[in-house]
Amino acid sequence: MKKAYKNASFVGVIVILILVGFYFSGVGFSFIGQSTPTGAGRQSNIPYSFIGPGCTPEPGYDFCNGATYSYGPATATATIQLSNIKDSRGTQSGSYATDELYANYKCTGSKAYVYRGVADWSVVSCGDNGCNGVEIPASGKYPLAKLFDVNPQKAVFVCWTRADVSGYWSWTWTGYGWTGATFPITVVEGYKFCTADKCMGSTFMQCVGAQLVDKGSITGKCGVECDKGAVKCDGLAYSSCSVTYSQGTGEVRKWTVSEPTIGKCGVECLSTDAEKCDGIKPVSCIANKWSTGVETVGKCGVDCLGAEKKCDGFNYYQCADNKWTSTGAVVGQCNVECTEDSICGFAKKCSVESKCVDDNTPYYIGGVVAVLLIAGIAYYLKR
Repeated sequence: MKKAYKNASFVGVIVILILVGFYFSGVGFSFIGQSTPTGAGRQSNIPYSFIGPGCTPEPGYDFCNGATYSYGPATATATIQLSNIKDSRGTQSGSYATDELYANYKCTGSKAYVYRGVADWSVVSCGDNGCNGVEIPASGKYPLAKLFDVNPQKAVFVCWTRADVSGYWSWTWTGYGWTGATFPITVVEGYKFCTADKCMGSTFMQCVGAQLVDKGSITGKCGVECDKGAVKCDGLAYSSCSVTYSQGTGEVRKWTVSEPTIGKCGVECLSTDAEKCDGIKPVSCIANKWSTGVETVGKCGVDCLGAEKKCDGFNYYQCADNKWTSTGAVVGQCNVECTEDSICGFAKKCSVESKCVDDNTPYYIGGVVAVLLIAGIAYYLKR
């Protein structure tokens, strides 16, 4: 009996030691969360569903995962909810984010952890007092990248919980997130985010790497027509580049067309310029060019042309070097028949009107002579 009792006692002690060992060894924890999912480590903007039973995400979250483990009356349940990656524009997509890159998360459990840039879920190691990640608040907006970050680290989120009931305990964990090294994303300033070049007033903003770069005012872009100080000719029209400034628009450069300007664009004269002379030829402004005309009476000292002739009373004028030259009375010109009596013949004389008129003087003289002769003869005979 003693031996049986001893054997029984020995067995009882062994059983008690085993039970105590189970209690203090944490046999109640779950290994569910330690498996590596297929496809873990792929580079994607869509988080990979980790393990455990699914759950319905609350508003503001896009993904949900859970895990439950029971030991005796102690049941540990953990859920993790996660949103898509977001930036100031909303849900992030493509290779660029603006201002800040983040994800909303919520852990329903005892503790929340984050792991950055992990290759796969095997990195996660949990025990009866928590996990080996960086502990974070149970919920919130987790920043994944800040302004100007390039290829920020990916992140996975873990929710761990423990239950203690009547001397029994159990724990478990679940996770959701993005495994792999980095997101292929660049974070740029929101107001400068771009997919194409744009204009801000007259300032040309060039899109370089999804970030608008101020290139200033560039001729041919954003309504900028010309370079500072530039001039041009459109025919005889002279244009200069005028520069103005306005709030909200900045520097404005436009072509300003000026009135024709002497010395520019081939303009020699203006329509208002007075006629001038080139020697005896008149020069006038036609279509902003000086045009030489022909000799014209009354212009440039020209009184007459070529071999012109004219009469002024009995005076006869001839054109010599475009000036009138008087030759006086010329027989056969200007109704002049004579300039002296001898031209008129016997018993004719040249009147003051340069006409040949009868001259009775010889007859008068002959009569007187005849009378005197007769009187002399008569006197002589009477003696």
